[in-house]
Order: sequence, then structure tokens, then C-alpha cells
Amino acid sequence: LVLAAIVPLILVGTISIRRGIDAVGQTAQQNLEVIAQATGARLDEVFLQTQRLQVVIAAAEIAVEACSASPDQRKDLLIPVQNRLNALVASDPDLALVYMADANGICMVSTSPNMVGRDYKIRDYMRAALQGENFISDIAVGITTRQPGVFFAGPVKKPDGTIVGVIVLKLNGQVIDDVCRDVSNRKTDC
Repeated sequence: LVLAAIVPLILVGTISIRRGIDAVGQTAQQNLEVIAQATGARLDEVFLQTQRLQVVIAAAEIAVEACSASPDQRKDLLIPVQNRLNALVASDPDLALVYMADANGICMVSTSPNMVGRDYKIRDYMRAALQGENFISDIAVGITTRQPGVFFAGPVKKPDGTIVGVIVLKLNGQVIDDVCRDVSNRKTDC
């Protein structure tokens, strides 16, 4: 008689526990989906802003003039470009570096001076930009800096559409980590 009373209680208890575990699992899955969507939206926003900035710099008259100039004329034009790139990186802590390459993928001016004179055609983003595309890389470790980041590259074009160079912005890898951590912390604080 006691056994007949205990068995149904054990079955009901087991079913209740299983349902509770399933409910907790579903809630956790829903929370992860919300966090993933919020993180993706925030990263899209950061990437879009950075890409727009890259396009604006590539279209700047001084960039077009410097890339279009002969090597002798280019020297004087690179000084204001360098100043502008330095000011840009100083004003935006999310940027690790900015550089401008010629139509052959050789860095002419950079906020990281040890990059000047190096050939970056081995990078997908450089090859794409030299073909006229605006390109966002996967997270990558810099060849020169050895620091992770996302590269935004696009062509510098003359008014007739001729590609005369490339502007590259490197978004600090830490920005991605910060966005993920920030979104995750906000969602779990609710």
C-alpha cells in the first residue's frame, strides 16, 4: 500500500523536475538569442560607422591628390595626409591605425610609421580595394603590428573613376570584445 502511494509521487516529482529543467533551458536559449541579436546589431552599427568613415577619407580631395601625384609631387602632399590621419586616430580610440597605399598596394603614409614602404597586396582587403570594392575583413592579426583588428579598405578614386590608391582603417580588436561584454552585461543585469 505504501509502495502504491510512493510510486505515483516519484513519477509526478520526476515529471515536474523535468518540466522545470526544460523551462529553464528554454529561458536560457531565449536569453542567448536576445544577447546574440543585440550584439550583432551593435557590431553592425560600429562596422557601418567605420566603413562610412573610410569612404569619406578615401573621397577627400587631399587623398585623391596625393595618390594621383607623381612620386616627386607626392612628398609634399603626404604631410597634410599624415596630419589628417594622425588627427583621426587621436580623436577615435576605436581606431588602431589608418594608412594610405598607392595603386600598387604599397603603404605611402600611416599612423604606424613602420608600415610605410611595405607591400600589403597579400591581404585580401587590399586586393579587393584595388579592384574597386569596399571591403571589411574578418578579425585578423596585423602583419606589422601583430595586434588583432578588423580592416576596412576602399579605393581612392579620381573623379573619372580611376583607382589611384587605397585607404585602410583598422578597428581595434578590443572594440569587438567590449561590445560583446557590454551587451552581455546589460542583458544579464535586467
